[in-house]
Amino acid sequence: MAKASLLGFLAWVLPTQLAGTCLRCWRDAAVYFGYDVDLLLGQDSEATDKLGKLFLGRAGDRVSNSRQFLEREHMEREAGNLFLRLEKIIQNSGKDQERLLKEAEQEKLNFVKKLEEASHAFLKEICSFSCAKSRFRPYEVVHCINCRLLKAPCNDPVVCAGPNVLTGVSVTFLILLGIGGIWWYRRRKKKAGKEDKSEDDEEKESSSSSEGSESSEESEEAVSSPSPARKPSTPLTNNPPTVNIPSPPPFDFPSPPPFSDAGY
Repeated sequence: MAKASLLGFLAWVLPTQLAGTCLRCWRDAAVYFGYDVDLLLGQDSEATDKLGKLFLGRAGDRVSNSRQFLEREHMEREAGNLFLRLEKIIQNSGKDQERLLKEAEQEKLNFVKKLEEASHAFLKEICSFSCAKSRFRPYEVVHCINCRLLKAPCNDPVVCAGPNVLTGVSVTFLILLGIGGIWWYRRRKKKAGKEDKSEDDEEKESSSSSEGSESSEESEEAVSSPSPARKPSTPLTNNPPTVNIPSPPPFDFPSPPPFSDAGY
């Protein structure tokens, strides 16, 4: 009776959010779960039924996430952990209803969180690019909203419909963001070039105006102050004029008279 009352408190504390868990979609898992709970509670059929309805739910119950898929290995692991924690709750609570209430509420939150984490981990695994390299047999998957069982290979279009859509949207958004960034950068660069060019033109105009003012000031100074008289400079000729010097007359030396031997 004490155990039945404890289970009654469990059924009152935990809402129907857990009634639609994926455990009810696996018939053999539900059978094993009921068998283990029956042994734990000392074959109390009434308490077993209450606990089974609490965690397995009914066919009309639904889970909060309509796109929740769960694979058999993940389900078996979470179901085993749930049974161990449930056993400790029943053994440690005794007749302390306040303690039972607190531990049951915490167990509810942990169990829902673990199921969601297991579902996300499975979707990440089956929808990854490396799944086909490491997995050669299909997964045994259940859709928690309608308990539909299916054999899903890697990157199954039914299971991965949501993640693939999100991936496509994310990639498209990143591409558009990159195009927008490039357009903004080129526009900013073009605008900066125009500003630099206008600054250069302004500098040139200011320099030309300053030069014109300086030249006008110099001309005004030249008009106001007369320039000193310049001395005439001797002309410089590069080639001097040629002078004709008469050449001397030719000088003829007289030849000596011939020498003869007649006088001797």
